[in-house]
Parts: sequence; structure tokens; C-alpha cells
Amino acid sequence: MLPVWLACFVVVEDGEPEQASGHTRKTVVMKSIFGPNTQQILGLIGDLHELSAEQVDLVASTWKEASDLDRAAAWARLLRASADNERYAVLAAAHAARNAAMEVAGGLRKTDWSFWAAASDAAAAMTADDLAASDYETLTGPLAVVVPPLAREGPDRGYAVPAQARRTTTQRQAQRGQAKRSTGQRRAQHARRA
Repeated sequence: MLPVWLACFVVVEDGEPEQASGHTRKTVVMKSIFGPNTQQILGLIGDLHELSAEQVDLVASTWKEASDLDRAAAWARLLRASADNERYAVLAAAHAARNAAMEVAGGLRKTDWSFWAAASDAAAAMTADDLAASDYETLTGPLAVVVPPLAREGPDRGYAVPAQARRTTTQRQAQRGQAKRSTGQRRAQHARRA
């Protein structure tokens, strides 16, 4: 597990001079970078280092099965509900978890970026106490498959991608094909204008 000091920054402020010695007392204030859930996020980052190659693959495949639109909507609601000072904690946690996941994946010779994205999503969701349960599950679910403490309290602590959110390989290929067609159409339009 990472030391707590990595997730904090220190502010040293000048205080009032002491009457007896005439020296100025320094006040040290530590602030958690990841917000009130810093300990849990540090725990998540530590848990990432314990994962096996098979678990990394499982997280990546589960992340790919979930709906991109649901994930984007959950991120949008998370950021919209965050005040400016809270948004920094969300992004800092996501960044730290992504970096840790990249380090873990590199050590296991796994290059699927879906694992990094799942770690980033989970850490971001953990910063918000008031995130809706469905958004929390959308963002933490893929990683909760192998890190059970991420699952919120409830009768079913496991995570499964909801049936309506699953994408088949055919659907993924159709979406990619549609994106390529629209890119080709835009290029054709630009060529006609020129």
C-alpha cells in the first residue's frame, strides 16, 4: 500500500511569534488530495498491485462489455455534481489509479488499456459520497469483480454487467463500422468543398 503522505500535500503557514522566545511558530496543515475517501482510494491502489494477469484480463473484458454511453453519462453526472475543488480530487484519484494500473499491467506484460480505464473510473467514483448507486456500479463494477471491497453494501455484492448494457462483438463491430463511415462521409464533404 502507498504511504499516506503521497496523497497529501503540506501547507506551512507562519504563526504568531511566541512571547517567551520571540520565534515564529510554523503551523503544518495536511490536506488530502483525494478528498475524504483518500484512505479507501489508497487501499484500491494498493489492491491493484496484488492482481494477477488473469484478474487484469477479467477486469478488461468486463469493462469492455459495459455500455460506453452509461459510463460517459456516469462520468458526466459525477463531474457535474462536483464543486470545483472536489473536481480536482476526482481527477487526481483517477489519474493516480490509472498510473498504478499502467504500472501493474506493464509488470504483467498486459497492454489492454481497458484495465487502466477501469481503475481510473473506480477511483473517480470512490471520491464522491453522494454518487447514485447505478453510477457508482457503472464506474466501479468492472474492478469490483476482482476487488470485492469496492462493491457497496447490499444483498448482491457481486457485479454483473446489466443485460441491457452488454454489447456483443457484432454490436461493437457495427459501431466501429458506423464511425468509419461517418469519418469517410466527413472527408468526402470536405473534399467537395475544397
